[in-house]
Amino acid sequence: MNDAPATDETFFLRFTAPDLAALHRDMAQAERQLAQARAEADLLRALEHAGDLGSLLTTDRQQEAARALLTEFLPVARQHPAHEPSAWLLHALATACQYCGERAEADVLFAEALALARLHSWTQLEHYVLHHWGRCLAEQRRFGPARDCFLKSLAIRQALGDPRQASSQRALDVLADHEARHLAATDMPQPTLLLRPAEPRDALCLSVLAMQVFLDTYATQGIRPALAREVLSSYSEPVFAAAIASEADALCVAELAGHLIGFAHLVFGVSHPLAPPGAPAELLRLYVQEPFTGQRVGSRLLAWAEQRAAEAGAEQLWLTPWVHNHRALAFYRRCAYQDHGATHFVFEGESHENRVLAKAVGPISAMPR
Repeated sequence: MNDAPATDETFFLRFTAPDLAALHRDMAQAERQLAQARAEADLLRALEHAGDLGSLLTTDRQQEAARALLTEFLPVARQHPAHEPSAWLLHALATACQYCGERAEADVLFAEALALARLHSWTQLEHYVLHHWGRCLAEQRRFGPARDCFLKSLAIRQALGDPRQASSQRALDVLADHEARHLAATDMPQPTLLLRPAEPRDALCLSVLAMQVFLDTYATQGIRPALAREVLSSYSEPVFAAAIASEADALCVAELAGHLIGFAHLVFGVSHPLAPPGAPAELLRLYVQEPFTGQRVGSRLLAWAEQRAAEAGAEQLWLTPWVHNHRALAFYRRCAYQDHGATHFVFEGESHENRVLAKAVGPISAMPR
C-alpha cells in the first residue's frame, strides 16, 4: 500500500541525473547485457545487470518498472547472500520501493542490504545504503534514525576520502532544517532536556539503557554467548548501583520528560599507559539512546564530564572507543580529543582494538553537582 504520492516534492534530496542522454545510453547498454545473460542462462550475471538496470530505471523516474524487474531477481539474490551484486540488488530494490511510496518495504530491504554489507565488509555498499536509507527515513519524519544513517555514512566516506562526503553533510544540514520546521509547526510544547547526577533509583534504567546502546553499537552481527555474558556482567543493575554509590565515580544522566535517554560515567584517578601525563580521569562510558543521537545530548554530557573531571582535579580526560565506532571517533575528534594509539579490550579470550583518546581539561571553577 502506498503511503505517499510518488512526486519529487515528496522525496528528500532525490538524485537527478545531470545528463539524461548519458543515462539513457547506460540503460540501453544494461538492457543488452541483461538480455545476453538471460540468453546464456547465467543467473548471477543476469542478477548483476538487473541490479544495474533497475537502479538506472529508478533514476529515470521509472521506479515501478524497476521494482518489477528487481523483484523478479530477489529470490536469486537471497539464494546467494555472499555474492556482492545480490546486496546491491537489494539496495536498488529498496530505493525503487521507496520512490513507489512503499517505505515500510523499503526499510526492510535497506536493513537486509546493510546487514550483508557489514557482514562481508563491503564498505562502499555500506555507505551507499546508509545514505539512501537516511533519505527514506527523512521522508517518514523519523529524524533521529535518519540522522544516524547520514552520520554513519559520512564517517565512512571521510575515512575513505570519498568526495560523496559532501552529499552526506548536505543531507545532515537539510535534515536539521526539515526537523526544525517540523517542530515549529507542532503545537505541542517540546520537553526540556535535564542533566542531573545519577541517583540510586536510576540503576535499573541505566542498566537497561546501557545494554541497549551497547548492543545497538557492537552486536551488529547478532548475539553470541560471549557477548551476552559480557553485557550481563558489565551492565547489570548492581554494577550501576555500586558506581552511583562510589566516591571514585560520577554519573550524570540525561532525562527527557521523565525518561532516561543517555548518561556519562566518569572514574577518577584511573590512568592509562598511553594517556598524556597529568592527573587523570577516565570517561568510562558516554551513551545516548539511538533516537536521540544528533541532538546535542552527547555534546552536553561530554561538556559535563569535562567540567566535572576538572572540578575533581583531573588534568587529562581519556577514553577508549572501539576502533570501528566511526561515529564516536569523529565526534571526539570534533571535540578536540587527540588519538594516542591503540589498546585492546579483552573478554573471554576475544581481543578488540580500541583507540586511546585524551584531552586536557585543566582547572576550572567549581560547578554544582
